[in-house]
Amino acid sequence: KLRLAFENRGPHGKAEELFAMARGFSDEALAAGAAEALVAALDDADLVVRRYAIKSLCDIVQPSAADRLRYRADGLPDQRREGAAWWRGQLEKGLIRRPGAA
Repeated sequence: KLRLAFENRGPHGKAEELFAMARGFSDEALAAGAAEALVAALDDADLVVRRYAIKSLCDIVQPSAADRLRYRADGLPDQRREGAAWWRGQLEKGLIRRPGAA
C-alpha cells in the first residue's frame, strides 16, 4: 500500500527511491552506494524525498541530538546546504553506517 501511495501521490518518478528509503537499507546496500544516494537526496527539490533521506540517515547513524539538528528538510535553502555539507563530510569519512558496523 505504501509503494502504491508513493506511485499515486508522491513526486513523479520517485516512488522507488522513496519506497527504498521507507524500507531501510542493509549494511551491504549502504556500502554499495545507498549511503551516497541518501546524502545526495538531501538536496532533492521535493520535501518528501529530503524528509525520508534525513530520517533514513538518522536511523542508520543515530547521531547526537546536536548533529540531528544540523539539517532540516523544511529549512531554508542556505541552512539545508550547510547541513547537507556536514552529511557529505560524514560520508567522505566513511561514517554513514550503523554504530558498531565495520
